[in-house]
Amino acid sequence: MSGPLLVALTGIDGAGKTTQAKRLANRFRDEGYATSYEHLTSSHFGVTSAIKDRCAGPLLEFESSIVGSNRTTDDSSVGLAGPLGLLTLVRGIWRSYLNVVRNRDADVVFLDRFLYDDLVRAAWSYGYSLDRTVPLVSIVPRPDFVCYLDLKPELAWEREFDGTTSPEEHRWKKEWYDRVVSRLDDRADIVTIDTASHDVDAVERRLYATVRDRL
Repeated sequence: MSGPLLVALTGIDGAGKTTQAKRLANRFRDEGYATSYEHLTSSHFGVTSAIKDRCAGPLLEFESSIVGSNRTTDDSSVGLAGPLGLLTLVRGIWRSYLNVVRNRDADVVFLDRFLYDDLVRAAWSYGYSLDRTVPLVSIVPRPDFVCYLDLKPELAWEREFDGTTSPEEHRWKKEWYDRVVSRLDDRADIVTIDTASHDVDAVERRLYATVRDRL
């Protein structure tokens, strides 16, 4: 195998991406593999990490005030918050590369979110058309397989409720995830797991077996 095995976990907030990515990373590390866990929006540099810690909250509030009720299932137009959507896409592309380059000597890298999640954000919050953004997937490193953690939006909202989205908005966001995943086609090898039908341990066992077979 040339380079690390890349495993991307994607899905609506509350589906269990972070839980599974961390559990799998710890398990393979305990088995002696050079393993890395990477979160798409985390920072590994002191200065940028400090800026993120200080500014993330106010920026999210500012974003919410601009986007407001414009969050929808329609991607026909880019509104006033369009530049923030462009920054989301640029960040997603940059981090997709950085997370691979930083871990080029690893055996396996578990990616907690990937560019796919930013495509959802750009469409759901900013109105960017998937016809224009999905092709961006071809310019970033391709994961060896993608785990789409599926979950009914009402359950996901209950798990991840933070006061920033309504149940209806969470439903819209879930629809965007379904649309993005359906458009990946031959751009990704996708494993879909309904996390409402399987407990945390069962999901981990299935993912572990899939990863283990490819190492």
